[in-house]
Amino acid sequence: MLSKRIILQFIIMVFSAVSAFGQSYKLFNTSRNFWSKNFCEKNPPTGTQYTTLNTISVNYGLKGDGSTLYVDDSNGIRMPDEYHYNLEDMLLGIVGTDNALGFPEPVLLDISNICYYDFIHFLTISPSYFKTELTTATTENNGDNSTGSEVTLSATPGYHPLVYTWQYYVDFTPEEKKLFPGNATIATKNKINGTFNPYDKGDFSTSSNWRNFPNQLLGKEKVTFTAKDLFGKYANLFVGRSIKFRIRMSNGWISDEIFSFVFIDSSPQLRLLTPHETKCNYTEDGSFTFTVGRNLIESENEKMIATLYYEFTSNNYDVAENGQEEITSLIDNKNGTYSYTWKGGLPPGNYKLKYQTYNGTGGISPDDSSWDDLRFSEIFEIKAPLNIIFEAERFSDENCVKSKDGKIRVFNVSGGTGEGYEYELNESTDWTSFDPSNIKANEVIIGGRGKGTYKVKVRDSKKCMAK
Repeated sequence: MLSKRIILQFIIMVFSAVSAFGQSYKLFNTSRNFWSKNFCEKNPPTGTQYTTLNTISVNYGLKGDGSTLYVDDSNGIRMPDEYHYNLEDMLLGIVGTDNALGFPEPVLLDISNICYYDFIHFLTISPSYFKTELTTATTENNGDNSTGSEVTLSATPGYHPLVYTWQYYVDFTPEEKKLFPGNATIATKNKINGTFNPYDKGDFSTSSNWRNFPNQLLGKEKVTFTAKDLFGKYANLFVGRSIKFRIRMSNGWISDEIFSFVFIDSSPQLRLLTPHETKCNYTEDGSFTFTVGRNLIESENEKMIATLYYEFTSNNYDVAENGQEEITSLIDNKNGTYSYTWKGGLPPGNYKLKYQTYNGTGGISPDDSSWDDLRFSEIFEIKAPLNIIFEAERFSDENCVKSKDGKIRVFNVSGGTGEGYEYELNESTDWTSFDPSNIKANEVIIGGRGKGTYKVKVRDSKKCMAK
């Protein structure tokens, strides 16, 4: 029952523009892996082989075969000038002109001029072994939180946290980008303090400008998150958009797997369903009201399509007559819930409901396959009031010819609303209350009757007649 016409999806994509395995790479520029004795003397020469930075980023290298070497250490290391790391005794095997150190391959670093040596542990990431994947899990009854669908990204475990740098980007159209800060109007789903966060300064994520996940989601081989976890209080602005995910290591290597995911608006969660009985025992004007946990999103032209199923024979449900309604607005109950009352007249019987929200024109046929996987509501019954029944008898005849003082007694009246009973004689259309001073009266003596045969009708306060 809780569904959205747009279906959650993920697509594995490969971008030819990103780095792939099998190419040559330079070492990470902000860190060098070889220091001479001069460096120990605090008078380092210039050139690509040296750095004067006290804060040394973690050393990364990428082999020519595409496998990655990375340091088993923390984010950046601050050391005194005379202490520096090197790749002592490490055979790099970096090929061609992309050898950042300028050495021919293979390279065996000489430690004779090194004033300090500190062991650094390296691991190799095999391109055939390191994998990433995306899975989704939409929590049942999650409809009041349109950004609550959970996404899980996972990568081959066992590597340093710095390997697991998860990133995303969102496809904003050129027209949308023109409306970002700097411009007076922001044509987005919501205006938030005059800005479209989290891109306050027009810092768009693009296929060439990915954004890192929030810090609490980095450095983990497996992350599970919602749109709220990723985008915070602005998560609703990213609902319905294709968001791409990947993993990127600090040395620039990018996994081949790029995933696309769309956070969607779940249909509002059903909170309460209240049936309304038919007016009379013999009418087909029943209805029901159902209450949900959120309103329809007007800015997205969101509407609800509801399909009603009737029990035609025992345990055999099919679409009811007047069995589908297109809902464009809900009643605000002022308590965080919203309601809708079925407009079509319904006969007494058992019913089940399905609904889904939808952005678009037209409806959704009851035969559409999108209904197949939706859950039914609990069975609910539209009842009919009890049929009105009564008894009538001659209470007394005329005392004299044409005295018109005969009486009729109407008694044991029940059914219908159980109150406000009225009677009518001989199709006169003149209805008379049993007792205007007693709405519960269920017996009446009708006087002033002359000789003859009388036909008595009785009805209740809703004008439903005994039949």
